[in-house]
Amino acid sequence: MNVFAASSYLLCFILMYSYGQLLPLTSDFIKQGYVSESMDEGVFAVHTLEIKSLIECALRCGMNLLCNAVDFCFLDGLYTCRFRYGHANLSNTITQCEAYENTASKDCPDGLFLRAQGICKINTDECQNDPCLNGATCTNTPGSFNCTCDAGWTGIVCDEVVSNRALNKPAKQSSTYTWSGVTYSSNLAVDGNNGTDFVVDKCSHTATGENSPWWRVDLQAVYFIKSVRIFNRGMDKYGIDTSDRLRDVTITVGLTESDVNTPCGVFAGPGTLSQVVDIDCSSVPKGRFVKISKTTKILTLCEVEVFGYSA
Repeated sequence: MNVFAASSYLLCFILMYSYGQLLPLTSDFIKQGYVSESMDEGVFAVHTLEIKSLIECALRCGMNLLCNAVDFCFLDGLYTCRFRYGHANLSNTITQCEAYENTASKDCPDGLFLRAQGICKINTDECQNDPCLNGATCTNTPGSFNCTCDAGWTGIVCDEVVSNRALNKPAKQSSTYTWSGVTYSSNLAVDGNNGTDFVVDKCSHTATGENSPWWRVDLQAVYFIKSVRIFNRGMDKYGIDTSDRLRDVTITVGLTESDVNTPCGVFAGPGTLSQVVDIDCSSVPKGRFVKISKTTKILTLCEVEVFGYSA
């Protein structure tokens, strides 16, 4: 062995024993950006180089100023440089090592999450990039995110339109109001017109003297119900405002017409002029019939939309 090679080997041994520590040969080295262990001196990262020569490894690990805290060179098919957290990696760019830890048998530190292969990885907040669309709410999860879609939207990022399952479907109500020769029947709430002028656009309306009125739609198929949208009455052409009648509303779902009692959600109210009320069914109940009921008199619905997916 020539003097240069011997010096290089010696350099590696010096590096291996620097700080008085030697990594066991059985340690599990992982790809760039991961570490095998965390010691008192700090978190260590590894970078596998495309190097097949111990001499070159010693030169590049030990003499590269960007790698000023390297401990040793180690052969694991290719040679690996190991260096301390906060120092540059060897990818020809000056970047910090990421604080990863091999921790298959213990919990990850704060700010990290455990991957399937038993490696802790820095948990970034994906919601900072606003991935959820159309008014959806983003919730950060370990390594990913979830979008809670507004009514009418679905998909991973809420970019897919959900069909209104109630449109032009058969509807019934507990009683019907008639005024000036116009019958304000239940089907007016599913006719596709979401205008809120009671006189011009026409809305469903129960009889004025009835207590605890209800309205019900037959979706003609079974769905998992995600949400119900109600268009409340607005100011009519006569300047009458009765929007506050929409209060104490309960939404229920059922598989049969005689048993529509599975809770979906509630709206306490009172409603406001032309208010669009979205009621999320957090339990995603399964049913064919959707019922809207209230404990006070008069139920007026300018339009009802039901969103869900096939059961």
